[in-house]
Amino acid sequence: MRPLKKVYFLLCLFLVACKDPIPAPEATLLQLPEADQSCLYVSVNAATARVSFSWGEALHTDTYTLKVVNLVSQEQVSVRTEQTVASLTLDRGAPYRWQVISSSNASNEEAASESRRFYLEGLQQVSHVPFPAKLLSPQMNEIIELTDGEALLSWSGLDLDNDIASYSVAIGISVEGLNEVAANIQLTSYTARLEANTSYVWQITTRDELDNTSISPYFYFQTTP
Repeated sequence: MRPLKKVYFLLCLFLVACKDPIPAPEATLLQLPEADQSCLYVSVNAATARVSFSWGEALHTDTYTLKVVNLVSQEQVSVRTEQTVASLTLDRGAPYRWQVISSSNASNEEAASESRRFYLEGLQQVSHVPFPAKLLSPQMNEIIELTDGEALLSWSGLDLDNDIASYSVAIGISVEGLNEVAANIQLTSYTARLEANTSYVWQITTRDELDNTSISPYFYFQTTP
């Protein structure tokens, strides 16, 4: 390679190496609906209502994807927008979870906001379905050590009517093999007898005084040898 061409080639490599990296999009801050509250809505009919969502503008972001999950049916709906507001028609009388994903045209990376829960009132609703329990411990894919062959499972519950009556605990070595090991308990913890060096799945069912129920997601965990 001739000296002049070599210098030009090295200069090009230097400029490429010194080029500023493409900034990744940042996570947005959710605004409305508020967390763990009954949301504002515009009634469409007895079964559905229009809910408005808003969030803050995120840096290095071109589009946002709003994701909303019905926590009873597990049905998910989403919408992509360049704005920081969007609205969706949802089934009434159910708890929901929502989140916003930030995306950039200049980057393959994405940024997820926190997730929030809210409740969409039913028509002339006198009782709310409880929010699915939040599993606190063990966390998803956590490795835990047993004490005398036992482990403490803990969770939190929420119902807008404040009338949670009981919880049921299901544990198994697979989703298909879940078995109810405790029912009609008022505490938000349960001491389970488990085997060492075993993978487990657990889930909580929440029931209120009017027999409305909700089921938490599955969480997996592993016990040490």
